[in-house]
Amino acid sequence: MLSVLSLTAGAVLLFGGSLLVPIGMAFLAGGVFVLARQRVFAPVIARARGVPWLPDVLCAVLLIALTLVMLGNVALGDRPISADHTVHYFQAWLLKERFWSDGGFFWSNLWFAGYPVNYTYPVGAYLWIVLVHWLTLGMLSFGGAYAVAFWLFFVLHGFSVYFLGKLAFNRVVGIVAAVLYLVDRGANSAGGWFWTVDIGTWPIAFSIAFSTMATALLARIFEGGTRRDVVWCAVLIGLALLGHPLQLVYIPILCATAFVLSTFVVGWTRLRASASYAAAAVGFGLLIGAVWYLPFLAYSDYSKAYGWQWASLDQLGANIYQGTLFPAGATLFPREVIPSNAMAYVPETVDGLAVYVTVLSLLALPILFLSRRLLPMLLSALMFLLLVGASSSLHDAIGLPRWWSGYDLMEWARFSMLFKPFMCVGAAVGVWALWTGLQHSASRMGPLLPTGMWNGYARVVIAVTLVLWPTLPGIIVAVNRHVLQTTATKSGDRLNGDRAAVVQWIRDVHTKDPRFFRVAARGNDVSDHSLIDLGTELPVPMIHLGYTPAVPFRYTLGKSGEFLAVPSESNETFQTLNVRYVISKVAVQRPDWRHLRQFGTLALYEFTDWNPNPYVITQGQGRVELVRFEDEAIVFRVADGAQGKLRLNVSYFPRWSASRNGQPIAIGVLSAGQGTGFMTVDLTPGTYEFRYSRGAAEWLGLLMAVFGVGGLALFASR
Repeated sequence: MLSVLSLTAGAVLLFGGSLLVPIGMAFLAGGVFVLARQRVFAPVIARARGVPWLPDVLCAVLLIALTLVMLGNVALGDRPISADHTVHYFQAWLLKERFWSDGGFFWSNLWFAGYPVNYTYPVGAYLWIVLVHWLTLGMLSFGGAYAVAFWLFFVLHGFSVYFLGKLAFNRVVGIVAAVLYLVDRGANSAGGWFWTVDIGTWPIAFSIAFSTMATALLARIFEGGTRRDVVWCAVLIGLALLGHPLQLVYIPILCATAFVLSTFVVGWTRLRASASYAAAAVGFGLLIGAVWYLPFLAYSDYSKAYGWQWASLDQLGANIYQGTLFPAGATLFPREVIPSNAMAYVPETVDGLAVYVTVLSLLALPILFLSRRLLPMLLSALMFLLLVGASSSLHDAIGLPRWWSGYDLMEWARFSMLFKPFMCVGAAVGVWALWTGLQHSASRMGPLLPTGMWNGYARVVIAVTLVLWPTLPGIIVAVNRHVLQTTATKSGDRLNGDRAAVVQWIRDVHTKDPRFFRVAARGNDVSDHSLIDLGTELPVPMIHLGYTPAVPFRYTLGKSGEFLAVPSESNETFQTLNVRYVISKVAVQRPDWRHLRQFGTLALYEFTDWNPNPYVITQGQGRVELVRFEDEAIVFRVADGAQGKLRLNVSYFPRWSASRNGQPIAIGVLSAGQGTGFMTVDLTPGTYEFRYSRGAAEWLGLLMAVFGVGGLALFASR
């Protein structure tokens, strides 16, 4: 009877205003307390505690429920479209279209003046999206598959931190750490909601989810793990390497640190027995990941400088003093859009939860290091090494930018994403330590406290009321800022009808006039990527007149030394790239752009100096007939009397080869503006053929991966 009255009173008081809501929640908590003590429920709870797998299932269900609250529409197939999402969607779609015919590495003319697909940017996240699409057996559109794959990633990267916290300490630490990790607002290059969901830079977080779990398993292997641990650790390392090249730096740091700490924690006797298992896990993982990183390294000269230094130790120290290692929580949306009844409590500069995570994790460092267990000590050591090792102060002190040629290829700020899971575990340990201390203090006060059902009920109601009255406004802010967040999705795109109309118009033109041309797309500014995914619908190649992330190819038509390289819009560039039409979200007044028509908010322009031939005779003269123009095969005939040089309006890459009348000929590289390198050949009569083919690095990487998977299967079966 008491439980029913308490629950009823609590439900009524929830609607009584801000002063009565804490009391209502206290009555609800008291009612649940009484129910749990009833004879009907107590045996059920006792039996449930005896099921070994049930706590993990409940924790997983809790994490899934949290992600559904945060990304419910995405989980139902509503594709995110903000910032980089359109780029990743296009890349995954292209992989899906070409995988069975060309594998994971190929050439495509659909962007820029052609580019090598998956050589300069990791393929792991795109394989994941394609796999989800295959597993749905066509029941979802590819856009829906992208959405579901992204939601599953979000679940996975939260579960990875739960897995780490559980193995380091216990399930309580794991679930608290995972929740802190999932609701992190994040900032530029620091992970969290802003970076992975709003900006869409999630392939690196996808990779870190695997390396986080591999870190936990490698520590367990050093302490005496099983063959099963070796298999899973190897698979996770391989998947992490497929997901991002940052792992090429992290994995050696992880292995060296784990080995050194093991000599003190595990001891030489046990280490001699476990070291071979650890070496097998890392070795098999490196073999599996070679399928991507070997071609990536082999052709790294054709990757654009894409990185920058991180903060100095002075800046990091100042951030720690302010209570956060990371920038203030960011959002793509104005404050007015945040659904909150407590906006007056929202800070302008510092994100509250990030402060708690920073402070608690730093306070927990001694607990981690003094635990005398390898994994907690490893997390503590890695957090310190990655924090200091990625700082610009250390790099400048040892002259790293001067003597390492690959320094500018690294985005050092993203190292913070590697140790953020460790910080969340540390913060969870801090919470757990505080709770354990309070429990210990309460147990010492036990004889002074009254006992019995009524007294226990009263203590619960009073305690919850006292806690919630001062903290409820902060809880409201935290829920609204960290859980009930907003992201742009396809269903809310007001341009859907306009996009469909302009695409259909261009398709009709291409059907009537199949001569070669490209379409340029221009957003509101150079950082607007919203039109990039038109490439999945247009019947012709396109050029994005803005910064295109996730494709750090040398010849992306912008300044090679600029991180935010933007293709030129000059008349000469448009002629060179065979641009015929321009789709723009903003009005443009140019004498060589003729406004054709308006599709809602999208303007369609015709470039009046369109060149329909994907080649130019730069020296001499001659008559050229284009026979075939495909992604990996280009054929043209040159008539008698021709002489000079011909430039093909396709970018160069070492996997291209050329022949004339069946005999190999040399390919030259000619620049026609910033960020360009077009293929050129001597022009004489005959039939020319350009072919793109896979090289030794691609085949060797595939062979190593096959050996890795086969060897791992053999190892597991013994």
